[in-house]
Amino acid sequence: MNALIRHITLVVKAGNNNARNLARKISTWIDARNVHVHIVENTMDCEVLELGREKPDCVIVLGGDGTMLSVARKINGHGIPLLGVNLGNVGFLTETTPLAWQQTLEDLLANRCTVSSRVVLEYTLYKRGHSEPSCSGKAFNDLVVNRGSLARLITLQVSYGDQCLGCVRADGLIISTPTGSTGYGVSGGGPLVYPDLDVFILTPICPFLNTFAPLVLPFDQTLAIRVEPNNGEVYLTLDGQKGFCLEDGDRVEIGRAKTPIKLIHSAASSYITKLKAKGFIKEYP
Repeated sequence: MNALIRHITLVVKAGNNNARNLARKISTWIDARNVHVHIVENTMDCEVLELGREKPDCVIVLGGDGTMLSVARKINGHGIPLLGVNLGNVGFLTETTPLAWQQTLEDLLANRCTVSSRVVLEYTLYKRGHSEPSCSGKAFNDLVVNRGSLARLITLQVSYGDQCLGCVRADGLIISTPTGSTGYGVSGGGPLVYPDLDVFILTPICPFLNTFAPLVLPFDQTLAIRVEPNNGEVYLTLDGQKGFCLEDGDRVEIGRAKTPIKLIHSAASSYITKLKAKGFIKEYP
């Protein structure tokens, strides 16, 4: 990361006292190094984060993977790199811990960190019989089209560009980024995909007769998912945090957002090492 750091925004998980206390410690440490620091709380009801009067050179997120996903969606488009301090459970998206943050920030200010670019999904919803979009949005990890509370299969028609991939009868379909492949996708039987690849991953959830295998596709074409008559509830969920109901005939088009998310890593950071440390790859003697 070859940039002079002069402004940092600390984003604190809402309602988390540990995050607030740590933010005060980090703020004092940063301020002592003549770097301007701004603290903001990430409340779930806000769509846009107040990053301060001046655009920060980086955003440090104090929380878990869920907070990282929420912040990534809210600041996408600004080109500001993110650094996560893990206060959650898995912490796969975060880079440091409450015990090691000082060394990581020393590396950051000394330009010893690296930055990776991660693709972001962008969706557009078209309601049945309408040619104008109903709404649109973004997801950093995954978009999921899934059934409601009743244990009943739903049917989805899946197209890639002008090619129909067929219909999938399942509990749902996960469309994930490579970054999100370590989340719901791998739990559903999908592959782990190296995060720098420019692809999305389709993973059916409990497909009937296993007629639709997990699939990795480039962003060369738009993915379209149409809800077929199902006689049941169908939902679209964004990163497992936001969602809304879909109806028969609704079509969701999915592609790559124009602006990627930038994640900050320490110089010693390794994707494979992190997979092993978080239990995705088991080593046996």
